[in-house]
Amino acid sequence: MPVATIQLRAQLLMKYFARLPGMPEVLGPMAHRVGRMKILPAGLRGAIGHACATYLALPGYVRSFSVAVAGTEITMAAKPKVSLVGLAYYRGLDGFEPATVALFAALARQARAIVDVGANVGVFSLLAARLQPEARILAFEPQPVVAMSLARNVALSGTRKVEVLPTALGATTGYTSLFTTVSDVLTSLDGARVPDSVELTVPITTLDAVVRERGVVGIDLVKIDVEGWELPVFQGAAATFARDRPIVIFEALADAPASAIDEFFAKLDYEIRVIEPGSLEKVTLASTAGAASERNFVAVPSERLQMLLDLPGGFRTT
Repeated sequence: MPVATIQLRAQLLMKYFARLPGMPEVLGPMAHRVGRMKILPAGLRGAIGHACATYLALPGYVRSFSVAVAGTEITMAAKPKVSLVGLAYYRGLDGFEPATVALFAALARQARAIVDVGANVGVFSLLAARLQPEARILAFEPQPVVAMSLARNVALSGTRKVEVLPTALGATTGYTSLFTTVSDVLTSLDGARVPDSVELTVPITTLDAVVRERGVVGIDLVKIDVEGWELPVFQGAAATFARDRPIVIFEALADAPASAIDEFFAKLDYEIRVIEPGSLEKVTLASTAGAASERNFVAVPSERLQMLLDLPGGFRTT
């Protein structure tokens, strides 16, 4: 039987099963588990997995819930077993990177345009849209199923300011390998960081190229969470950083190329500060190497430093 026929029939079955209680929490993980069942022919695995993923995008079967974050609420699609949604659904987001979220929220309120790299299901993008409805927001998420969750969440929010771009960012353009876990909990362009992973081929571009092609101006805030791929993202955004001088919030892992990142920002006359509850201590990444498995930092252009110091919320700097 042709793969296209199998795929069509599987999609029809998914549409039927979607009406049954409990299926929203089953079909998402099923898409990935089927994709790893090597006992099945590759074409059949892909067809059934794609059908499950297609179900996830059907707006008629989306349930939603609201969750509090940074003094406001965002709405998300209720797929508790898919990625970060589970944390929000079962535990709320009060304990989710509180210092970073507070800093991001304070900066987003003043931003004209915001870039969210590694947007996942959209917590930061949706928060920004709530706090600054006039800001233009670019949300990048290359993992296909997670990107669909992101698009659903943006649609549920009702905002027209968040643009979902299902592509990876780096220093080059074309296509690249993306490594992801069955549960979508961890995704990286560096396969060594994702043990027992599924390899996908996804488009990749640079932030400079996207900004140029889409005519984006006035980028004041960039958030980057790309599991070890920070330096290529920075390199592909160098012209944008030099032009707009945004504040950049980013995660760095313990084995990040610290000296290269320090050098990149030093050439642009940026300071790096580590984000901790109630404080923003000036550091270099090299001086913090090995201090923790992962930490969040903010890179600030020298001319915006006073604005950072004056933010409400009790951020002390040293």
